[in-house]
Amino acid sequence: MSRQRPRKRVADTAGDCDGARAASHARPCRSDAFAIPDGFTREQIQPFHDLERQYATLFQTSHVCAVQSARDIQASRTMDVEMDECAVINLAHDGFDSIGTHGLSSCVCICAKGKNPRGHDILGLLHYSGIQDAQDALSEIRDDMREEGVQEPEIFLVGGMISNQDELGSFEIERDLLALQRPFNIVGAKLHPSMSDRNGEENAINLVMTASGIYYYKSW
Repeated sequence: MSRQRPRKRVADTAGDCDGARAASHARPCRSDAFAIPDGFTREQIQPFHDLERQYATLFQTSHVCAVQSARDIQASRTMDVEMDECAVINLAHDGFDSIGTHGLSSCVCICAKGKNPRGHDILGLLHYSGIQDAQDALSEIRDDMREEGVQEPEIFLVGGMISNQDELGSFEIERDLLALQRPFNIVGAKLHPSMSDRNGEENAINLVMTASGIYYYKSW
Protein backbone atom coordinates (compact mmCIF):
# COMPACT_ATOMS: atom_id res chain seq x y z
CA MET A 1 0.00 0.00 0.00
CA SER A 2 1.19 3.53 -0.64
CA ARG A 3 2.00 5.53 2.46
CA GLN A 4 0.97 9.17 2.72
CA ARG A 5 0.97 11.04 5.99
CA PRO A 6 -0.40 14.59 5.84
CA ARG A 7 1.07 17.02 8.31
CA LYS A 8 0.01 20.45 9.40
CA ARG A 9 -0.51 22.60 6.34
CA VAL A 10 1.49 25.77 5.96
CA ALA A 11 -0.15 29.15 5.87
CA ASP A 12 -0.69 30.67 2.45
CA THR A 13 2.23 33.00 3.07
CA ALA A 14 4.56 30.03 2.77
CA GLY A 15 3.52 29.86 -0.85
CA ASP A 16 3.48 27.09 -3.32
CA CYS A 17 6.90 26.10 -4.52
CA ASP A 18 9.25 25.96 -7.49
CA GLY A 19 8.90 27.46 -10.90
CA ALA A 20 10.62 28.11 -14.15
CA ARG A 21 12.81 31.14 -14.54
CA ALA A 22 10.94 34.30 -15.44
CA ALA A 23 11.54 35.69 -18.88
CA SER A 24 13.37 38.94 -18.28
CA HIS A 25 16.07 40.99 -19.88
CA ALA A 26 19.45 40.38 -18.30
CA ARG A 27 22.03 43.05 -17.70
CA PRO A 28 25.43 41.89 -18.94
CA CYS A 29 28.18 41.85 -16.37
CA ARG A 30 31.75 40.60 -16.35
CA SER A 31 32.47 38.04 -19.04
CA ASP A 32 33.44 35.45 -16.43
CA ALA A 33 30.31 35.98 -14.33
CA PHE A 34 26.57 35.43 -14.62
CA ALA A 35 24.00 37.79 -16.08
CA ILE A 36 21.84 39.82 -13.71
CA PRO A 37 18.17 40.04 -14.75
CA ASP A 38 16.38 43.36 -14.58
CA GLY A 39 14.95 43.99 -11.14
CA PHE A 40 17.64 41.96 -9.36
CA THR A 41 21.00 42.73 -7.79
CA ARG A 42 24.19 40.70 -7.77
CA GLU A 43 23.84 40.31 -4.00
CA GLN A 44 20.48 38.58 -4.44
CA ILE A 45 21.80 36.05 -6.96
CA GLN A 46 25.39 35.44 -5.85
CA PRO A 47 24.58 33.13 -2.88
CA PHE A 48 22.75 30.71 -5.17
CA HIS A 49 25.67 30.56 -7.58
CA ASP A 50 28.00 29.97 -4.65
CA LEU A 51 25.94 26.89 -3.74
CA GLU A 52 26.25 25.63 -7.31
CA ARG A 53 30.02 25.89 -7.11
CA GLN A 54 30.28 24.37 -3.63
CA TYR A 55 28.14 21.37 -4.61
CA ALA A 56 29.08 21.24 -8.29
CA THR A 57 28.99 17.44 -8.49
CA LEU A 58 25.39 17.33 -7.26
CA PHE A 59 24.25 19.99 -9.72
CA GLN A 60 25.73 17.99 -12.60
CA THR A 61 23.26 15.13 -12.13
CA SER A 62 21.70 13.75 -15.31
CA HIS A 63 18.84 12.10 -13.40
CA VAL A 64 16.83 15.35 -13.21
CA CYS A 65 15.60 16.81 -16.50
CA ALA A 66 13.56 19.82 -17.59
CA VAL A 67 10.80 19.06 -20.12
CA GLN A 68 8.29 21.22 -21.97
CA SER A 69 5.13 19.69 -20.52
CA ALA A 70 3.61 16.64 -18.86
CA ARG A 71 3.14 15.12 -22.32
CA ASP A 72 6.91 14.62 -22.49
CA ILE A 73 6.90 12.29 -19.47
CA GLN A 74 6.16 8.60 -19.81
CA ALA A 75 3.78 8.35 -16.87
CA SER A 76 0.05 7.69 -16.78
CA ARG A 77 -0.77 7.06 -13.11
CA THR A 78 0.87 9.62 -10.85
CA MET A 79 0.33 9.90 -7.10
CA ASP A 80 0.03 13.61 -6.28
CA VAL A 81 1.68 14.84 -3.08
CA GLU A 82 0.55 18.10 -1.48
CA MET A 83 2.75 20.67 0.24
CA ASP A 84 4.29 19.42 3.49
CA GLU A 85 3.17 15.86 2.82
CA CYS A 86 5.41 12.82 2.44
CA ALA A 87 4.50 9.73 0.43
CA VAL A 88 6.28 6.50 -0.56
CA ILE A 89 5.04 4.10 -3.24
CA ASN A 90 5.96 0.62 -4.46
CA LEU A 91 5.62 0.66 -8.24
CA ALA A 92 4.98 -3.09 -8.31
CA HIS A 93 1.97 -3.06 -5.98
CA ASP A 94 0.43 0.35 -5.43
CA GLY A 95 -1.17 1.03 -8.81
CA PHE A 96 1.03 4.01 -9.72
CA ASP A 97 3.89 4.35 -12.19
CA SER A 98 5.06 7.69 -10.82
CA ILE A 99 4.82 10.17 -7.98
CA GLY A 100 4.73 13.95 -8.25
CA THR A 101 3.79 17.34 -6.92
CA HIS A 102 2.74 20.70 -8.32
CA GLY A 103 3.22 24.41 -7.71
CA LEU A 104 6.85 24.33 -6.56
CA SER A 105 8.23 27.85 -6.26
CA SER A 106 10.21 28.53 -3.09
CA CYS A 107 9.70 24.98 -1.82
CA VAL A 108 12.10 22.11 -2.49
CA CYS A 109 11.02 18.60 -3.42
CA ILE A 110 12.97 15.87 -1.61
CA CYS A 111 12.90 12.84 -3.92
CA ALA A 112 14.04 9.37 -2.86
CA LYS A 113 14.52 6.21 -4.90
CA GLY A 114 15.77 2.67 -4.44
CA LYS A 115 14.85 -1.02 -4.68
CA ASN A 116 13.56 -3.29 -1.95
CA PRO A 117 14.99 -6.81 -1.41
CA ARG A 118 12.56 -8.18 -4.02
CA GLY A 119 13.87 -5.77 -6.64
CA HIS A 120 10.74 -3.60 -6.67
CA ASP A 121 11.20 0.10 -7.43
CA ILE A 122 10.34 2.26 -4.40
CA LEU A 123 9.84 6.00 -4.87
CA GLY A 124 9.39 8.64 -2.18
CA LEU A 125 8.60 12.35 -2.29
CA LEU A 126 8.36 15.08 0.33
CA HIS A 127 7.16 18.53 -0.78
CA TYR A 128 9.25 20.58 1.67
CA SER A 129 8.24 24.14 2.48
CA GLY A 130 10.92 24.73 5.11
CA ILE A 131 8.56 24.82 8.08
CA GLN A 132 10.14 21.57 9.30
CA ASP A 133 13.81 21.25 10.26
CA ALA A 134 15.85 20.07 7.26
CA GLN A 135 17.32 17.10 9.12
CA ASP A 136 13.88 16.05 10.37
CA ALA A 137 12.47 16.19 6.84
CA LEU A 138 15.29 14.09 5.41
CA SER A 139 14.98 11.64 8.29
CA GLU A 140 11.25 11.28 7.70
CA ILE A 141 11.51 10.33 4.04
CA ARG A 142 14.50 8.06 4.67
CA ASP A 143 12.66 6.29 7.49
CA ASP A 144 9.60 5.82 5.28
CA MET A 145 11.78 4.38 2.52
CA ARG A 146 13.41 2.01 5.01
CA GLU A 147 10.00 0.77 6.08
CA GLU A 148 9.47 -0.19 2.43
CA GLY A 149 12.76 -2.11 2.35
CA VAL A 150 15.21 0.50 1.00
CA GLN A 151 17.92 0.93 3.60
CA GLU A 152 19.98 3.67 1.90
CA PRO A 153 17.84 5.45 -0.67
CA GLU A 154 19.36 7.87 -3.14
CA ILE A 155 18.12 11.40 -2.44
CA PHE A 156 17.63 14.17 -5.00
CA LEU A 157 16.70 17.80 -4.31
CA VAL A 158 14.63 19.67 -6.88
CA GLY A 159 13.04 23.09 -6.65
CA GLY A 160 13.54 26.42 -4.99
CA MET A 161 13.41 29.94 -6.36
CA ILE A 162 15.60 33.02 -6.66
CA SER A 163 13.55 36.06 -5.74
CA ASN A 164 14.22 39.78 -5.51
CA GLN A 165 12.05 39.68 -2.39
CA ASP A 166 14.45 38.17 0.13
CA GLU A 167 11.75 36.59 2.28
CA LEU A 168 10.39 34.66 -0.73
CA GLY A 169 13.65 33.11 -1.91
CA SER A 170 14.77 29.60 -1.02
CA PHE A 171 18.45 30.13 -0.25
CA GLU A 172 18.32 29.05 3.40
CA ILE A 173 16.23 25.96 2.59
CA GLU A 174 18.68 24.92 -0.12
CA ARG A 175 21.73 25.60 2.02
CA ASP A 176 20.43 23.62 4.99
CA LEU A 177 19.47 20.60 2.88
CA LEU A 178 22.73 20.52 0.92
CA ALA A 179 24.75 20.66 4.14
CA LEU A 180 23.33 17.21 4.96
CA GLN A 181 24.60 15.65 1.74
CA ARG A 182 26.81 12.98 3.28
CA PRO A 183 24.69 11.58 6.14
CA PHE A 184 21.61 11.34 3.90
CA ASN A 185 23.13 10.13 0.63
CA ILE A 186 22.08 13.16 -1.41
CA VAL A 187 23.35 12.32 -4.89
CA GLY A 188 21.86 15.02 -7.12
CA ALA A 189 20.31 18.48 -7.08
CA LYS A 190 18.53 20.81 -9.46
CA LEU A 191 17.85 23.78 -7.24
CA HIS A 192 16.41 27.25 -7.91
CA PRO A 193 15.17 26.46 -11.43
CA SER A 194 12.60 29.20 -10.78
CA MET A 195 13.08 32.94 -10.64
CA SER A 196 10.51 35.52 -9.66
CA ASP A 197 9.68 38.24 -12.14
CA ARG A 198 11.04 41.74 -11.73
CA ASN A 199 8.07 42.66 -9.52
CA GLY A 200 8.66 39.75 -7.15
CA GLU A 201 5.80 37.59 -8.45
CA GLU A 202 6.49 33.87 -8.08
CA ASN A 203 6.88 31.39 -10.91
CA ALA A 204 6.41 27.68 -10.36
CA ILE A 205 7.10 24.21 -11.71
CA ASN A 206 5.41 20.83 -11.51
CA LEU A 207 7.42 17.66 -10.92
CA VAL A 208 6.97 13.98 -11.77
CA MET A 209 9.30 11.18 -10.63
CA THR A 210 9.40 7.78 -12.33
CA ALA A 211 11.72 4.81 -11.94
CA SER A 212 13.90 6.18 -14.73
CA GLY A 213 14.16 9.86 -13.83
CA ILE A 214 12.83 13.07 -12.31
CA TYR A 215 11.17 15.55 -14.66
CA TYR A 216 9.92 19.09 -14.14
CA TYR A 217 8.13 21.65 -16.28
CA LYS A 218 6.55 25.08 -15.99
CA SER A 219 3.22 25.03 -14.21
CA TRP A 220 1.60 27.73 -16.31
